[in-house]
Amino acid sequence: MKGMKMLMLTMTTALTFTACSPSKDSLETFNNKINKAQQEENIIVDLNEKMKKAENEKTKKIKSLDEAKGQDYRNKAQSIVDNIDKRESLVEDEQKAMNKSQKIYSESKSELKKIKDQSQRKEAKELMDELENKYKAHDKVVEGYNKSLDKEKELFSYLAKEKATQDGTNKRAKALTDENKNTAKVVSDYQNQVKKVMKEKKDIEQYLEA
Repeated sequence: MKGMKMLMLTMTTALTFTACSPSKDSLETFNNKINKAQQEENIIVDLNEKMKKAENEKTKKIKSLDEAKGQDYRNKAQSIVDNIDKRESLVEDEQKAMNKSQKIYSESKSELKKIKDQSQRKEAKELMDELENKYKAHDKVVEGYNKSLDKEKELFSYLAKEKATQDGTNKRAKALTDENKNTAKVVSDYQNQVKKVMKEKKDIEQYLEA
């Protein structure tokens, strides 16, 4: 009899805990949607490698430019302009990947509404907010990088001309330097924002595993 009472007590306690523990199904569905959005960004790793290669090619071309003269100098300056076109294409591909990610992210908002438990919804909302900031920060990176490429194109297109002057070169070189500083700032801001997203994502993963 005593054993039966203990068994009933154990079963009752287990049922009570089950009843008090909120379902994580909606949060998991939401998290899966976010994972799917992030998968669209995987291609950016490959694009970054291609960009690094293109940047290295540009550096080599600029070094060879220092040693050239006359028409050879102008031809090499033009080859740097051609390299810019390649990098512009890579930036465009990255933006397309991020747009696909953001589209899926937007769809996850409907999943957020289905989360009834307040603590779970709070975790999900915090991630959503940081993701929103990440997409905005990335837009600024793309905008900044395209502006830098425009200034770079202005400089080397000018150097490819026969009547380029030192004053004209200095003016365009300074504009490029200033734009590169602005771009470096937004890139740093974006990297910091990605860290915030990773922290919030980790919080949800730990919540689901608990």
